[in-house]
Amino acid sequence: MYGPETLRWLAQFETLNLNGNQKRLLVYAHEHSNPCTSRAYQKLVDIDIYTASRDTKDLIRLGVVRLQKKGGRLYELTLASAFEAAEKPEELVALEPMLKAKGYIQNQDIRATLDVSRRQATRIAQQLVALG
Repeated sequence: MYGPETLRWLAQFETLNLNGNQKRLLVYAHEHSNPCTSRAYQKLVDIDIYTASRDTKDLIRLGVVRLQKKGGRLYELTLASAFEAAEKPEELVALEPMLKAKGYIQNQDIRATLDVSRRQATRIAQQLVALG
């Protein structure tokens, strides 16, 4: 369905466990170098407004797309190079010594090291897992 170059580009998002529709949106936006609206996404993959909203919110949360302006309706890809040559998040840098020592980290480790709430620690853990 996609050419080899597109598949190589799409592989950078493999660890994010995107669904097929989200991948189609990313490929479309990448190949057309255009921002995309939720409505265009709905038409592209033939889905309802609620599914489109959930999918785009997931992509924003994962840092793959962003709104062009606050309160806007146009979504654009974040720079692909952010995934290709990603800098370590500051949370990971702070947690790395414990991760190397134990081989894993738990929510309580994140809370203690970063002095954050349980909910915030859960979000940080999810973001770190998504980054691979």
